[in-house]
Amino acid sequence: MRRLTREESRALTRMRLLASARELMARAGYESVSIDRITEGAGYSKGAFYSNFASKE
Repeated sequence: MRRLTREESRALTRMRLLASARELMARAGYESVSIDRITEGAGYSKGAFYSNFASKE
């Protein structure tokens, strides 16, 4: 298996964070979901979130 490039790794992280956010928000609603829950669901740190997004919006 080949190693992912930096761009591919970043895209995968972003995709997993978005998938986690969609799933959690579909169940609990936007206001009930924290960044901590999103990152926990995706298996990443809060730093990974802020590397990809400026805010929850």
